[in-house]
Amino acid sequence: MKTKNKKFKVPAYVSRDIGVMVEDFKGTLDLVMEQTAEIPKIKKSMEVMHEDIEAVKIDIEFIRGDVEVIKTDIEQIKHDLKSKIDRSEFAVLERRVALLESRR
Repeated sequence: MKTKNKKFKVPAYVSRDIGVMVEDFKGTLDLVMEQTAEIPKIKKSMEVMHEDIEAVKIDIEFIRGDVEVIKTDIEQIKHDLKSKIDRSEFAVLERRVALLESRR
């Protein structure tokens, strides 16, 4: 059996279509490569944001502790104020004591 090498001719319109497809593929590949090049930058930004979030969490815990102390202090102040009299009541008591002392 003999095999003959035949040259296959590609019509011009097919060659043109393949060229367009190759150019489109190259453009798409370039775009994917550009986006892939941005991944390390995005990853670094995300790491920085993660560190910032962790710092904020720690700060919130300190603030939470401070707020608890403030709440306790306010409760103590409220309790102390309830056991004291206001100025008008003090004035009345002052007059009564002055009357009692003058009667002696």
